[in-house]
Formats: sequence, structure tokens, C-alpha cells
Amino acid sequence: MKYLAVTGFFATGSSAVLDILNGNKFFQLCPEYTYEHVILYNPSSIFDLEWKLIYNNDLHRSNEAIKNFLKEMNRLKKNFGWFGSYKKLFQERFDNIVNEYINSLIDYKHELISYNDYKTVKFSFFKMLLQIAAKILKRRKIYSYGRKYVFYKNSKIQYSAHPTKEKFYDLSKKFIYNYVNLFSNNSDKIAVFDHFVLPDHLNRIDNYFNKDFGFIAVFRDPRDLFILSKYIYEAKNPFPSDVNDFCKFYKNRMAIVDNNDSVLKINFEDLVYNEEKTKELIFNFCGVEKIPYESHFFANQSINNTQVFLLSKKWEDEVKIIESELKDYLYDYPYERIPDKKLIFE
Repeated sequence: MKYLAVTGFFATGSSAVLDILNGNKFFQLCPEYTYEHVILYNPSSIFDLEWKLIYNNDLHRSNEAIKNFLKEMNRLKKNFGWFGSYKKLFQERFDNIVNEYINSLIDYKHELISYNDYKTVKFSFFKMLLQIAAKILKRRKIYSYGRKYVFYKNSKIQYSAHPTKEKFYDLSKKFIYNYVNLFSNNSDKIAVFDHFVLPDHLNRIDNYFNKDFGFIAVFRDPRDLFILSKYIYEAKNPFPSDVNDFCKFYKNRMAIVDNNDSVLKINFEDLVYNEEKTKELIFNFCGVEKIPYESHFFANQSINNTQVFLLSKKWEDEVKIIESELKDYLYDYPYERIPDKKLIFE
């Protein structure tokens, strides 16, 4: 294994795996601070290109897809800190791999105005005067007086891209590996990437990654996941706050998390209650030996992030619904323990 992506849903504890790998001589975190790689799944990024160019293409769609992709790549060059920030990190090297990708993907560029290039329409008194003059002097037929179209920037440049599946995936894979090597500099260590994909993208990895890329997906007892997201991390809650909607959402997402030889699925709770065994599982999956080193993960602290659903009786009704609807995903705790709310952390 040369590359490793660690992922999870919000608050599932995937950062614990990063803490375990951090400091081990076999691994290189890319970069070595809190950072998420969103270049595949952000709107208008590669997954959107796939949908538009492979499954929903036409005369106008490829132009819109390419332009929106380039717009998104330019946005991600801005210094967001924990994602993107490609200009600060790589200067023109990021532009180079984007341009190489797009130039290889498109068939040609040409000049044409399409209806998706029209930004808005407004009234122009000056144009109306010109139209009146044209009607009087040249007897030109006027259908709408004073109507002036405003176009998006670079609207005259049209991209045509109609790749086969094979071509699209081959070129996208090359772009992805060019991207990861910007961070890893082709180091001998296993390059580790945070949230390169999300758990519900694992059914697509064979199209984009070779077998030298492994994935660790971290899951968590849905009772804790719901309680943490709704009541503890409430300002950042991305999940439905209604417990029945949460159960529907969770079933829906988990149903498409495929089994794959390139994916290791673990529970956050196992890192706490079965720490050494789970670490060994991770190292074996990555193909490295288990050696003594100073780990950045501390199970005696992270244990306060487990069994959070036991903290308050006010949540009992919601917890019971989750236990009924999502019983296949509950963690079998070796013992009951009520955590200290003051010691819960993100």
C-alpha cells in the first residue's frame, strides 16, 4: 500500500485513526495538520463531472460541466485553511495538473453563445433608441424594445467533451494521483489523506483508485452519533434532528456502503475498548509491522466520547427509537459507563 484515505461521517471519530497513524514512521499525514480533501465530491468537482459527462451529456452539458469544474478549482485555490488553499500550498503546480486534466478531457473549444451563458436580461434605454432608429431608417422589425442580454464571463468560449467511460476514468485517475503526489512528494512512507471520499462513496473507488490505495472507514454507534450531533455539537449538526428522519437517513447511507478488499471498516468504539487489537488490525491492513512509537491517540480520554446516549434520561425516547430502527448498527459495549460531559471533545 502506498496511499491511505481515512473517512467517516460527521462525528464518527475518524480523526482517532489519524491520531494513531500520526508519529508512526511508516506513515505521512498529508498535510500534517487538520485538513480535508474535497476535490472528488464537492459540488462541481470530479463526481459531478462524471455524472454530467458520462450519464447526462449533450451539446450544452459538457460546456457547463467543464466551466463549473474550472470555477470550483479556482475557488478551492483560495486560502480556506482546512480544505482547498491550493494556491498557497502549491502555487502554479495545482493549475498545471488541472489544465492537463481538462485539456486531455475535452475534444475541442470553439466560439458559441448557448442559452446557459445568459446571465440576466435588463432594459436599455440607449438600445431602444437605436432600435427605433433602425426601424425608421432600415424598416427593421423589432420584437422587443430595449432588451439587453448580460452574459457570464468567458461565455464565448465553449468546451466540448464527450469522453467514453474508459477515457474519463483513466484521465480522472491520473489527475487524482497527480493531486496526491503534490502532497506526498512521492515519499516512501504511506501517504495518509483525510476524507478523500465519504463512506457513501466507497462503492465508486474502483473507478478512481488503483489497488495501491487503501481506505479505512470509521463508524460509530448511531445512538451516540445522533445525541452528539443534536445535543452536544448542535451548532455543527449536519444530520436530521428528528430521530425518525435520522434513522431513515442512516439506513439510506449505510445501505450503499459496499464491501471491498481495499476498505477496512472499523468502529470508533473498538479503538477505545479493544485498542491494541484494533491497532494491529489497522497495521496489518496497511501492510506494516507493529512497532513501539509515541501515539497521539489516548483511549483513556476518548472513552468519554462513548455511551454518550446514557448521559440524560431526556433522550431515552429517541434512543429507544434508534435501538429499534437501527439495531443492526448498535455497538455491543463490554460494560456500561456514563461519560463525563465536561470531558467530551470533538
